[in-house]
Amino acid sequence: MLPEHLVAIMLKVGRLKDLARVEMFLTQKEVDIDGLEDVVRRHGLFIKWAEFKSRYDHQQQQNRLKPSRRQNPPSGQLRKNGGR
Repeated sequence: MLPEHLVAIMLKVGRLKDLARVEMFLTQKEVDIDGLEDVVRRHGLFIKWAEFKSRYDHQQQQNRLKPSRRQNPPSGQLRKNGGR
């Protein structure tokens, strides 16, 4: 089964874990978007795809705008385990 068909099934089911898998497929560049949109259109899932895409695009944009949360400890401070 092609990734585009798997993504269409996951969109149809619509559980959170399925939508997380759709996001994983998209971030790993495993899906041909044109092929997916063809499958989605043929199976009447275009609205679900558009809703997912809108949410996904918004999340991607928000992630690009967030500053990094990783902070280095102040210099001179050692960790509890002796700096290892």
